[in-house]
Amino acid sequence: MYKQRIIESYKSTIGKESIYTVSFGSEFERQVIFFHDIGEYHDRYTDFAQFLFNQQIGITFIDMRGHGLSSGTRGHASSVDEIIGDYETVLNKKKNYLTQKNFMFCGHGVGALIAMNLASEYCDLKGLILVNPTIRYRVFGDLTLEKYLGKRSIFDKFRLSLAFRGESVSLDQDVLRNYSHDPLVNKKMTIGMYKALRELFDRVKYVSYFINVPVFYVMGMEDQIVDLNMSELFSGSIDHNILFLKKYNELGHELFNEIHRDKAFEDIYNWLKVNILTDI
Repeated sequence: MYKQRIIESYKSTIGKESIYTVSFGSEFERQVIFFHDIGEYHDRYTDFAQFLFNQQIGITFIDMRGHGLSSGTRGHASSVDEIIGDYETVLNKKKNYLTQKNFMFCGHGVGALIAMNLASEYCDLKGLILVNPTIRYRVFGDLTLEKYLGKRSIFDKFRLSLAFRGESVSLDQDVLRNYSHDPLVNKKMTIGMYKALRELFDRVKYVSYFINVPVFYVMGMEDQIVDLNMSELFSGSIDHNILFLKKYNELGHELFNEIHRDKAFEDIYNWLKVNILTDI
């Protein structure tokens, strides 16, 4: 698969940042545009990319500003409009390519919220895959910015909570070690980014009512990051005629790197076959 990797750079229309994309299987008719979680980047999802590639489905990852290969202060954005604007820049540049493909959006965590925010702008979109959408943080629900000023970064505390709550137990241990030593994984989040996320959380409350494509909504019931009750309540705001809600008792927030991820991957593909890939 890696011999077919294509890396491209796009100049953001908001600021001076260069936004990088990494694509696998660009020659395939069916394509997934992937939006990663906060702190992550494309290499954290290679198993999923390989799985889709084996099914002749291509995937393009867009590294958020300040993440992965994209430029900008690590873990920082000044507003949600900066973040959304970067993705719009890339998607608009790739518009001619996408109109020739059957494409869908897939988002993980915060990336799922971004996917929903962008969905209504692209009439050719075939579907949405939302994996553990961060509708509200379980850990940070009652925290204020002032509590963290001058102390350990918000993102450090967020990640540290995984170990205390046992989230790492279900992770592939090789993946976990690589994560800990990966220089492109953000270990910190700036106050500006935290404010941008709060804006995103507020905005996503309204976008669900405008989703009009099939949705595969994944909840890992061992997720120690997301407020699961709020997430399930939110899923109810999506038209039930287009929604498929799937819960996994043995999976947590880091679904793409967990030991039992294969079942979820297969379920995603089976849903695609029924709802989107009807000509397979």
